[in-house]
Amino acid sequence: MSKQWSERVCEEFYRQGDLEQKFELEISPLCNQQKDSIPSIQIGFMTYIVEPLFREWARFTGNSTLSENMLSHLAHNKAQWKSLLSKQHRRRGSGQDSAAPTSETLEQTEGATP
Repeated sequence: MSKQWSERVCEEFYRQGDLEQKFELEISPLCNQQKDSIPSIQIGFMTYIVEPLFREWARFTGNSTLSENMLSHLAHNKAQWKSLLSKQHRRRGSGQDSAAPTSETLEQTEGATP
């Protein structure tokens, strides 16, 4: 389910970027589907938004079982996205895929279930 929502959000970002490009505007950060892949967007979101929030929550709750579980699941999900990003970089390096991956190319990537 996480993967589906990630794809939906990024598709919205990409549509915005396409419109900005159509009207010859500067493309907003994270909205350029030629540069910004779904895995890299998700890793950045987890690193700069979710992880600091969860760490502060853990500090606030005294490292409760819930906060430990939250951080554990976050680490697992982040590792899954990093693995997917690595696979896509290898594919791109072999010339199989020149553009940043979108939801269509994520579907083609084996074992992609973050």
